[in-house]
Parts: sequence; C-alpha cells; structure tokens
Amino acid sequence: MVSYELYKVLHISFVFFTLTLSASMLLGNLDAKWPKIIGGISSFLILVTGMGLIARLGFKHNESFPVWLLVKMGLWLFLSIAGPVFAKRLVGRSRLIGFGVILTVAIAAVVFAIFKF
Repeated sequence: MVSYELYKVLHISFVFFTLTLSASMLLGNLDAKWPKIIGGISSFLILVTGMGLIARLGFKHNESFPVWLLVKMGLWLFLSIAGPVFAKRLVGRSRLIGFGVILTVAIAAVVFAIFKF
C-alpha cells in the first residue's frame, strides 16, 4: 500500500513536470509531438496520484466530491488542454499571455487544494 506522503510527493512532482513542460512549449517554441505526448502522460499521472491522495484522505466510493476538489480537477483539465493549444495557436508576445494564464490557473488550483474552500 502506498503512503499518503509518497502520493503527495509524486503528485507534486508530476504537477511541477507538467507545468515546466507547458512553459517550455510556450516560451521555447517547441512544436514537436513528443512534449505533447509526455504532457498528456504526466497529466494522467497527476490524476492517478491525485485519486490516491483522495483515497488516503478518507473519501469513499459512493461519496460525492467536495466543491474544492471538483474546481481543482476542472482547473487541471483546463491546464492539460490549454498548454498544448496555447503553444500551437499563440505566436509572439501572446505566448507570454498564455504563460500567464497557465500560471494563474495553476496557482488557483494550489490555493483550492491548500485552503479547501
């Protein structure tokens, strides 16, 4: 059985990796296919480790998720989709705007996770 602490370390590591990859796609002009594939795998691993954390917090299968968790999952879903889309569609200075949007949404997800509104 995996401990809460290990799930937390893995979850935070995958979040950091995904955000770093999104930032490198936006700011480094990476149009290759492999960063998008690795980002998708990393996003999936964020979901898996996040569900492990939820299980360790004591949520049962038949319980509904609290609002803070639904908001956090929605924000991360947006980030998983927005990173590659922004990297492909935005050009020039507008990539910095995309980077700012991704950073702001990531910070909002962290705030919801810490304070559990």
